[in-house]
Amino acid sequence: MNADLTKGSSEPSPEEENRPTPPIYSPNSIPTDGEIPGNIVAGMIGGVLSSIVAAIVWATISVVTGFQIGWAAIGVGFLVAYIVRIWGKGNTVAFGVIGAVFALLGCVLGNVLTIIGFVAQEYEVGIMEALISFDYAFLPELMIETAAPMDFLFYALALYSGYKYSIGDAGESEEEPEVA
Repeated sequence: MNADLTKGSSEPSPEEENRPTPPIYSPNSIPTDGEIPGNIVAGMIGGVLSSIVAAIVWATISVVTGFQIGWAAIGVGFLVAYIVRIWGKGNTVAFGVIGAVFALLGCVLGNVLTIIGFVAQEYEVGIMEALISFDYAFLPELMIETAAPMDFLFYALALYSGYKYSIGDAGESEEEPEVA
């Protein structure tokens, strides 16, 4: 046996000094199959905020023009997906589900705000007064009454775009490619 091995020397050998330190991963951050885990919480916060903003914009356009513009639901889906993708920085299925769920919620909220906006116009009250004094027990009935078959197609497209475009590409990089 080598005398140095039995003494338990605490100094590293020259081979150990030159060995690179392996990266440290937590169990939840180990990428597999090109997946980038990202930040689920940031993606969800972005999804909530963007769905609210998109719903307000959609409702405002609908109330100002006097038409509930169904294809705007696709825009809601794209906006939510974009924000979830940028804020979450991940490319797993979880980000797609987050994007789809908040795209749908943004569409529903947009319809609710549009209905309340039309009620405010009808009764000649401000939007805040309409929001506060509205009897929300009638909301499901109003949602059903104002729904058109095409709305469900646009909701489906919003779900699809919210899912598909929330998932970043595994090959994407924020760095510029090297030019030879």
